[in-house]
Amino acid sequence: MMQTLSKLRTRLSSLCIAGWTTPLSLLVVCMVTFGWFLPQLGFYWDDWEPILILKTNQLSAFQDYVRTYRPTSIWVYYLFGPLLGIHPIGWHILALLLRWLTVVTALWTLNNLWQSHQRENLFIALLFCIYPIFVQQPLAVSYYHHWLAFLLYFISILAMIKALRHPQRFVFWTTLALITLLLHLSVMEYFVGLELIRPLILYYLLKQSSQQKQFKKTLLHWLPYLITLGVYVFWRLQFSSQITDDPNRPVFLLSFLERPWGALKKLSQMAVQDLVYVLFASWYKTVKPTNFSFSQPFSIFSFGIAAILAGFIFLYLLKIYPDTIDTSTKKADHWFQKCFVFGITATLFGLLPIWTTGRQASIEGMFADRFALASMFGASILTVLLIEWFIQKNRKTFVLCVLLLLGIALNLRTANEYRWSWVKQQRTYWQLFWRAPKIEPGTVLLSDAELFPYVFPTFAFNTLYPQVNDPANLHFWFYYFGRSFASDTDNWLAGKPIEEHFRGFSFHGHSYRSLVLFQETGQHANCLWVLNQDDFHDPYLTDTIRAALPLSDLSRIRIDSNQLPPKEIFGSEPPHEWCYFYEKADLLQQYGEWDDIATLADTALQLGYTPTRSQSNSPHEWLPFIEAYARTGHWQKAKELTLQSYATDHNYQLLLCNLWNTLQNETAPIPENQEVFPEVINALECLQ
Repeated sequence: MMQTLSKLRTRLSSLCIAGWTTPLSLLVVCMVTFGWFLPQLGFYWDDWEPILILKTNQLSAFQDYVRTYRPTSIWVYYLFGPLLGIHPIGWHILALLLRWLTVVTALWTLNNLWQSHQRENLFIALLFCIYPIFVQQPLAVSYYHHWLAFLLYFISILAMIKALRHPQRFVFWTTLALITLLLHLSVMEYFVGLELIRPLILYYLLKQSSQQKQFKKTLLHWLPYLITLGVYVFWRLQFSSQITDDPNRPVFLLSFLERPWGALKKLSQMAVQDLVYVLFASWYKTVKPTNFSFSQPFSIFSFGIAAILAGFIFLYLLKIYPDTIDTSTKKADHWFQKCFVFGITATLFGLLPIWTTGRQASIEGMFADRFALASMFGASILTVLLIEWFIQKNRKTFVLCVLLLLGIALNLRTANEYRWSWVKQQRTYWQLFWRAPKIEPGTVLLSDAELFPYVFPTFAFNTLYPQVNDPANLHFWFYYFGRSFASDTDNWLAGKPIEEHFRGFSFHGHSYRSLVLFQETGQHANCLWVLNQDDFHDPYLTDTIRAALPLSDLSRIRIDSNQLPPKEIFGSEPPHEWCYFYEKADLLQQYGEWDDIATLADTALQLGYTPTRSQSNSPHEWLPFIEAYARTGHWQKAKELTLQSYATDHNYQLLLCNLWNTLQNETAPIPENQEVFPEVINALECLQ
């Protein structure tokens, strides 16, 4: 190993790489790690709320949206909303650029703080870029303002350091530091804890002849920042006390006033658990055994891409900062001690705002990793400190690059999961639109399972359909049965008003004005189904779905709409493949347009879709075509589709028998059907 590194160092010595290339190297890391799928990512989770507002061009709705949450952040929405609009790519580029600028500004801050340790500072910046705590980068609209606030924080710290190092421009740099302090506090409270490391930086830089003088001068320089911070904290506490549903209410402080020892005990436990998670356990996500499964090609691919990038970083670092160690320098300026104090303080204070709300970063849950975002910087410092302290000089860069490889691969896999979520979202949105071109306002949409990962689709469904320039009054509300219906089944079935209010949005509906959505997850998982009581005997419906079928009112669906979903959001209309034919046939069946359904069936069959083909092998989805062929006199075609569907899945025997019994009772007897009826009923083994 040592001989190989020595040869590499010799060969690289002829290259010329300047220190100014470090921001470019960080940009490459960001682009490969977070930009690989950039054009293929969409909107997720809370992205849809501001996108709905932007779609209706009612920017004033942002005031109600942030009024009970973070009212001072309104300027962010007014600034970036009109600039980026409703196309996903712009938001993802913005989030990526803000992340890169945050990392670069953090590097410049460290270089101004520890000027003789630029190699270690670059190590910290690289880890900070990909640290495997916050991996939800694809949530661009939800999290771009997190990175904006983080960036403003580092600009404020950097400007404060500049003010001390360049006294001739003290007023300019201090003014900039205070302005950016106010701006980052106005965006969100996640990084307010990191403000408490500001006096520590001042103490390091303000060297005096005695500690007493150093403390006094530190306090004097910190005073304008402390006053600004104090005013903000006072206002935030007052604001929180006036809002009953504030998710960031300082419950720990209230608990401390009531039971101080119990609150301190709980805080100590949370601190230990979160520190272990941030510094060590978070890396387990990068080396889980399932990550190395050969049955998941992209997992292996992600490690390959990460290994290539880590290899280039390794060569780059060997050239720009040879893998040596100057122990005397580090001991002389007490870098190890400063690094530890600074790192542990930044990590703890980064988590402090979350602890005050009674929440933890280490508690598993969807999107909970945002709670640890502010601690990533301190965790990166401590990780590099461990590398510098325990790893021999010729292996430091190698160990760092191994960690980079693991972090890059994890973020690539996460981005791929979001990519597939967007693919599934687009498929589902278009299938719903084909099945229901128009849905009456006030409709409740129900499903017993998530339709796609990383999304609670209430606002996505409202964005899919025209909102009549009034985003505050939602036309639809989505429920998972497990969260509402299952615990209150009797009241739902008896009929009850549905009222929902969320951050300036309101919905008014009724349980009888519902549509039940279902996606089969087994071997016949093809298209989105909009169900009613006629589907009661489908073999793959859950008991909860069956119980809710009486609520599904297909009359809420209208066929008279020619307005397509916004192309900027949902893309162009997909090619008309199997699910298009099924959804349109199911819609036309609702209106009894049997001739049109038969025409669709002819087209689908000509394109090669049959009940035995994998893309169209759900007997449920052939029911409209079977009935249409029968009611238009094509009895042989109806029989063939029936027998093929039954051969595909015998579990559909009852549903197919019910259909043919209905046809036998409702169609006039003619020689063609009188010949077919006994053949089909016997083949299906229907009970007479």
